[in-house]
Amino acid sequence: VLIASQDAKAYVVTYDGHLTSSYGIALSTPAAKARKPTNIDCHIKPYNGGGRICNVTFTVEEDLEGPVFVNFLLTSFYQNYYSYSKGHSVAQLQGQSLETGKCSQYKQREGMTYYPCGLAARSLFNDSFELVNESFAITTDNIAWRTDRQKYHNVESYPSICGKSAICLNESFPEIANILDDGVRSEHFMVWNRISALPDFMKRWGKIDRDIPRGTRLSFRIHANFPVSSFGGSKSLVLAKNSWIGGRNIFLGMSYLVMGSLCFVTSFLFLLKQCVCPRKMGSAELLMEYEGLADDRTASIQ
Repeated sequence: VLIASQDAKAYVVTYDGHLTSSYGIALSTPAAKARKPTNIDCHIKPYNGGGRICNVTFTVEEDLEGPVFVNFLLTSFYQNYYSYSKGHSVAQLQGQSLETGKCSQYKQREGMTYYPCGLAARSLFNDSFELVNESFAITTDNIAWRTDRQKYHNVESYPSICGKSAICLNESFPEIANILDDGVRSEHFMVWNRISALPDFMKRWGKIDRDIPRGTRLSFRIHANFPVSSFGGSKSLVLAKNSWIGGRNIFLGMSYLVMGSLCFVTSFLFLLKQCVCPRKMGSAELLMEYEGLADDRTASIQ
C-alpha cells in the first residue's frame, strides 16, 4: 500500500495563502513539486466582489498516463461543522420540492426560496482552471461520485423558477460555467457538497484524458474568485496521477505498518512467554478430576 501510494504523482502550485498542510502529499520530493514556481501570488481580498486571473507554467518531469486529475487543495476550511454539514434539504437536492428541510441559513430572501438552501450550497468553491495548451483540455464529466449523479435532480419547474420564486445558484455564482443549465446537477456542486471530515481537503475539479509526456510544459490560467484570507486558509492547484490505491497519501500505508509491527511484537512476546514459562494445557482428565473434586466439596458441605 505504501509503495503504491508513493507511485502516485502530484504537482502542487499554491496560488493564494500559505500551504501549511500537504494533505499527505510529500512536497519535499521532486515528483510532488511543481517546478518554477511552486507558489504564485493570486491573492484576492475577501468580500471585494471581484476576482483575479493568474497564470502558472511548469514542466512535467515524468510520463503521466491519462486520465490525469486536476484537483484543488483547500486548507483551514471547516466543512464538518454541524450547521454546515447538516444544513441542506433532501427534498430540494432530489428534485421533489422547494421545501428548505434542515437548512438553518440561506432559506428565504424577499419572499423567494434559496434553491438549493444551506451554507454548503452558498459557499460553493467558484475558482476555475483553464489549460492554455492547445493540445490538452480539461473535461468535467464524471468527476462526481456515481451515487451522487444518480441522487441529485432539479425540481420539475427548473430553471423557469429562477429569479421568480427561487434564488438559484447562477445568481450567487455566475462565473461557474453552465451553472444555470445544470443547477444541482452541476458536478462541481456535487463534489463540493460531499462534505469533508477534516479542515484540509482536496477535491476534484476536472481531468485531462490524454497522456502527458515527460518534458511537457503545462500552462494553466486560474480564475480566482474564492477568498481564503478571511479564515487564514490557502488554495492550491494539484495536478495528480493516481495509483491503484488512489492519490498520494502515506497515512494508510504507515498505519498498516505500525499496526502490523505492534501485532508482530505482541505475538512474539506471547510465544516467548509460552516457551519460557508454559501454561499447563487443559485435558479431559483434568476436567473430570475437577468435576469430581467439586462433587466431593458439595457433599461435604451438605
